Amino acid sequence: MSFDSCANDIFRIWYHKRILCARNDKHEWAACAFAHPGERANRRDPRTHGPTMCQELEQDGKCSFGDACPNAHSAFESWLHPLKYRTTMCSDAQTCTRYLCFFAHSQDELR
Repeated sequence: MSFDSCANDIFRIWYHKRILCARNDKHEWAACAFAHPGERANRRDPRTHGPTMCQELEQDGKCSFGDACPNAHSAFESWLHPLKYRTTMCSDAQTCTRYLCFFAHSQDELR
């Protein structure tokens, strides 16, 4: 899969950090759109949970529901959720330099 195909909203919402990385060489996980074993940014299918952060996980550091929890377990699960991704404007707008920004940079990007 090419980098260009990983840089669109559809990929980010549904597949970013959900498909295992096929690369065998050492590389920077944070800059890779694919999941790596043990990486905290890995995500569950967004159809299985909402964008609201799990209060139990935030308070206790663990969730008794595990993967069956109806709430997000990470910033990636929350902000890349289809109900939340790019629904608000980026505070840095045109000067944003984030590798992956969860926010819209123009009115056209707002969802």
